[in-house]
Amino acid sequence: MKKKVNELAALLSRLSQNCEDYLMEARRWLHQHPGIRFSKEEDATLEFIEKELKKLVGQKGSPTIFFLKLSGGLMVDIDFDPNYDRLLFRADVDALPIQEKSNAPYSSMMPGVMHACGHDIHAAMLLTAGKILAGNCGLHPKHNLRLIFQRAEENPVDGRSGGKLLVGEYVCENVASAYALHIWVDKDIPAGTFLSCPGPMMANSDRIKVTVKTSGGHVAFPDKGVNAIDVAFVIYEQMRAIYAKLPKDSVSLSPAIMKSGEASNIKPQEAELWFACRNYLPVGEREEFHQTIENRLTEAVRRHYDDAKIEVEAICGHPALINDSQAFTKTRDMLDRAGEETMITLQNLGGEDFAHYLQEVPGCFWLLNAYQEGCGGHHTANFDPDSSVFYKGVIFWLLLALNE
Repeated sequence: MKKKVNELAALLSRLSQNCEDYLMEARRWLHQHPGIRFSKEEDATLEFIEKELKKLVGQKGSPTIFFLKLSGGLMVDIDFDPNYDRLLFRADVDALPIQEKSNAPYSSMMPGVMHACGHDIHAAMLLTAGKILAGNCGLHPKHNLRLIFQRAEENPVDGRSGGKLLVGEYVCENVASAYALHIWVDKDIPAGTFLSCPGPMMANSDRIKVTVKTSGGHVAFPDKGVNAIDVAFVIYEQMRAIYAKLPKDSVSLSPAIMKSGEASNIKPQEAELWFACRNYLPVGEREEFHQTIENRLTEAVRRHYDDAKIEVEAICGHPALINDSQAFTKTRDMLDRAGEETMITLQNLGGEDFAHYLQEVPGCFWLLNAYQEGCGGHHTANFDPDSSVFYKGVIFWLLLALNE
């Protein structure tokens, strides 16, 4: 059995590397034409992917391919056998409002917008795998597939997450399990290593917005009226006190925005503060935690100031990403048998809207490390991962499709 698996792994490696030119060209186009969430440029990204996959429709020996445009992205079903179950493979496609400084020959052609998180790479890897699997290349997948090219993964302050929208559009219906792969850049881990963990992997990605309203006044009369900035500092200190008693490895309450005042001779009447609020709490406890923060802040302000009111709003982002332990173990064993390097990663407080899928069906989220010298971190202007390992992402998808 092991010999057969090794032969399969060698075949998939050859197929993936033979398609490297296509993978790189697809990535180049996607990187040069980035689109932020729900933009016309993001529409163009999805149109490019659909056009590429539609070239396979009607070819002799190709499986049935069905396309559906949804508000959260593009769904592509590839059906090999009506008796098979269905796996969902997701790649995100949106970019970030960052001016690229990588000086790469394939740099963004859109001023002020770039793929600074690897979504162009995710899309290119899944697109290439889709073309191989649907292109009558002699492989025999063991599952029908649902390829999801998802828009709007980044920063859903308005609640419009592409993953949340797609789950609401029933993309997880009749799906046995779901998987996603994300580029990673850790200089202490060899490039080409796959990383994941069982159970919680990424956090609830929430925000706490606090609005302060006071009487304000003239700075010449410090004893009259209430300065909204003074109230803001009470809130800041109270949040520090709350955070001081929480475990730092599983909770973040970081101040992110503080706005107040417009002139040096006016005590402002209003202030606005935002805090990042990240943890691994389940739904009910997550809401209780938000309520506890609101109660503590309200009471602290009341103790110090009679003439001050605050409004506390918890804005829920992506839920905690919790991998199915069986899906993790099965995928890690699959990668190990294929000779790929794997590692169990630590939980981190990042946010990822693949969590919405994993609330509906079992599955697992994986990272592919692609650090190279000079590569900046995620969401930086010089983010430029090592392209020599991108083909391993294609192998990842092929292995899942062929693994029983």
